[in-house]
Amino acid sequence: MSTRCLAPGLLALVLSGLAAQDAWTRRVAETRFPLAEAAAKGLAAAGSGVVFHAELESEDGRMVYSIDVAQGAVTRNVVLDAASGEVLENVLEREDHSAEVAAAQLELAGAVAAALSSLPGHALEAELGLQDGRAFWSVRVLSEGKVRTA
Repeated sequence: MSTRCLAPGLLALVLSGLAAQDAWTRRVAETRFPLAEAAAKGLAAAGSGVVFHAELESEDGRMVYSIDVAQGAVTRNVVLDAASGEVLENVLEREDHSAEVAAAQLELAGAVAAALSSLPGHALEAELGLQDGRAFWSVRVLSEGKVRTA
């Protein structure tokens, strides 16, 4: 394969990556409160439980926070408008995340704070996982224009 054929493809890949980063910067600018605060608002709307996943995402042209709250063996998903804080959805789902929650030694707010102390920026997503019986948090952060995982 000639380098003339490879170069346009590589350039397109780099440009699409830069466009994605710029898109996240614009999306974050539309929010009025951070991920950890969204998680607290979602938990309040759910009534009880433990937040195990929170994510900033685009839904129907608006930025929203999707908050998943473990309530025993079921999950409540609360969707908040990222600008106003208005609850857009509050539904019960048949997903059991009680094992992850039971194994966790840190709540979402603590995981986000720890991630942001080592990687300053804006938290986009925090998710509790379980591997070999051990809980861990994965936090995606928009830092210096790039999406990174802490």
